Amino acid sequence: MRRIEILQEIGITAWISRDALQLAKSTADEAQNIAPSSPKNPHELHSSEPKTSDQTMIIGPKDQPLWTLVWQEKNSSQVLFSKICRAIENLGVGLQVLRMSTSSAIKAQDIEGDLLIAFGELATHYFSGEHAPVDELREILFEAVNSRSVEIPVIVTHDPEACLTQAHFKKEVWQDILMARTTYLETQ
Repeated sequence: MRRIEILQEIGITAWISRDALQLAKSTADEAQNIAPSSPKNPHELHSSEPKTSDQTMIIGPKDQPLWTLVWQEKNSSQVLFSKICRAIENLGVGLQVLRMSTSSAIKAQDIEGDLLIAFGELATHYFSGEHAPVDELREILFEAVNSRSVEIPVIVTHDPEACLTQAHFKKEVWQDILMARTTYLETQ
């Protein structure tokens, strides 16, 4: 088997340049007389659904499963976090992005997803109730309650900021996303 066939078998699509992808999208939009699609950067995306608060954004159509991502926003890691969001969206998942800060807590009614991924120490400690480093808490399933009072799985992973200085963390974040996908499929 060729490499591309192997990747397609496991659900990974072939790489296409962004210019070619944008051209294909705009051509399709013009053909259907639809406005061009929104950018995929969660900080620039304007969803058809309203924001639930000033720290929440929902990305993706309503018919997709919805996962909640919680992270502590930092300017230097916004591009990497956007790429992580795009990778998760490519798994066929809609996203709710919650920004966490030390001054505000996230309440159960803020969480709309059926699975939560906590990025970094602050979110990990908040949702796991543990004060161990993220490395020790990865691959352990925790639980949280969402806005429908349903217990949902919580996966903890590295902060995108840490991935910028520790390149091997990117691989571990991807492994955690795949663990989240497996966990989600097993709980549905």
